[in-house]
Amino acid sequence: MPNADNRSASDPSAVPASSADASGVPYPHSEESAVPYPKTVQVAGAVWIIYGIVALVNLAFLILFIVGAGEEKPDADREAQKAAIALATCFGMFQALIGLVFIHVGIQSIRGTARDTLGNGIGSLLFGLINLAQGGRLGMAGDFVLAGFYFLFGVLLIGAGVLALAGRREYRQWREASQVYQAWQEEQRQAPHGSS
Repeated sequence: MPNADNRSASDPSAVPASSADASGVPYPHSEESAVPYPKTVQVAGAVWIIYGIVALVNLAFLILFIVGAGEEKPDADREAQKAAIALATCFGMFQALIGLVFIHVGIQSIRGTARDTLGNGIGSLLFGLINLAQGGRLGMAGDFVLAGFYFLFGVLLIGAGVLALAGRREYRQWREASQVYQAWQEEQRQAPHGSS
């Protein structure tokens, strides 16, 4: 009896077409090959999406701060007011960009469309360390609640980075298998109708 793991791409039952999206990339939960999609990468992607959403929510609070700071102040405070608004605006734009990037790479990781997990994993580790450092600074200043949030997301981002790097080999194997599946799909589309 032939092994199911060694079925050729010419066997339609080995590759269910319904398990791929419009671009032909297999969804992570599909079974086009014997190579499993690494759950570690999916978990890392979920963490990145959550972090990106939190960053955008924090941006909303910054916008409220900017609106509130826009109220008229005495002449002596106007320069400080302008500086605070400019700083908050720049930080808000940067945070929005970071949030969108994390959401993007998180979706890619969950759907299996990212080319690799190396860059995302290293970036997650770096941002995790930045969050831990910021949490430590806020803790020393006595702002323990905000420091706790930074520590929490710092640990989560570091954990996500470790998971992404740990699952990199399996992810690359799965990507190679998905490329074989894409080639099979293309052959099926180009094959004459009614051919065996």
